[in-house]
Parts: sequence; structure tokens; C-alpha cells
Amino acid sequence: MMYFVVLGELSKIILVNQYLYRAKLGIARTFQIAKPFGLLTAEENVLVGMGCKLHGNISSLFKNCRKKEILQKADEIINLIGLSDSKNQLASSLPIGLLRKLEIGRALATAPSLLLLDEPASGLNNQERNELAELVEKIRKLGISIILIEHTMSFVMNLSDRIVVLHRGNKIAEGTPREVANDPLVIEVYLGTKGVKYAS
Repeated sequence: MMYFVVLGELSKIILVNQYLYRAKLGIARTFQIAKPFGLLTAEENVLVGMGCKLHGNISSLFKNCRKKEILQKADEIINLIGLSDSKNQLASSLPIGLLRKLEIGRALATAPSLLLLDEPASGLNNQERNELAELVEKIRKLGISIILIEHTMSFVMNLSDRIVVLHRGNKIAEGTPREVANDPLVIEVYLGTKGVKYAS
């Protein structure tokens, strides 16, 4: 399995008239740089994630979909990610904090059992990070497994059950947040002397 770190497609995925195989297997992901469909609303972005196809304009979106059921499911996702007040806004007008949530919402629309999040806290302020952490906790409670790639240590330490630390492509530590925070090499490479605060 191959991933591009910032942008790109999962390898061996054919987008035209083919299944997205990893989505079919229950795997969804977000990218480090949010790339919504800017000319669609937040709600429409979630609908696209559900697999409905656009045919010229949004009015024909439900040609082969059960409109009421689809809209209800989209609303559930919109409510979960906290975008109810913004669901009719164009995605291009949303601030970065809401775009991160929308990216996650679009991934959730594929009904994954495993969600890969690539640096979701990147570029967010403290309030936005806290809101995102709350969303991740909600997703965990739904029984969805999460693999999180992140450099914001407080975000990682407070959310993770188990952490793998990489440095220059090599694994240097693995364990619980407490174990990793007290690992001498992790402290030296990433945390510095302040890293011990994460162990408490």
C-alpha cells in the first residue's frame, strides 16, 4: 500500500467506472492539505463522499439515490462534525478549522471501519485543535479505528492509545503515550526536556 504524504491518490485506484477498492474494504483517509470541492456546499461535499454522482448540476444528484435516506445520512454526518450551521455554505468560503472537519466528514461518508488522518491538526489554533480532538473522540466512540499521523505532540498524546514514533524513516519507539513520552530517544529527538510533561 502506498500513500503520498501531502497530495495525490492512493496507488492503483481507477476513478472512472471502477470501485475505489480501499473504500470498499472500509478504509478512508484525509489529506494534510484540505481539498474540498470548493464550488459545492459543505453538505454537497458530504453527499459526494457517500458515492452519489453529480450529473451536470446538484438537482440531478439523486437520480439513482433514495433522496430522503441519503439526505438524512448526510445530515447525521454534518451534525457529527459540527457543521450544521455551515452546511449550505460553499466549501471554498469555510475557514481552515471547518475545512478539516469537512474533510473528515467526507471520509466518514464512505462508512469506513478504518480512518487515516494525515496531520489533521496542522495549521489549527488551540481552539480548533480542541474541537478537532473532540470530534476524533466522537468518531472513536462509533467504533471506527483511527490511524493518526501528526506532529502536534499534545494532540497525539491526549488522543492515542498506542503511538509509533518515526525519525528519518525509522521506527525509534512504540508504546502507550506514557511509555513513548518517557523514551530517552523520543525525548532527545522530538520532545526535549519538556517532554516529560506528557507522561503525567
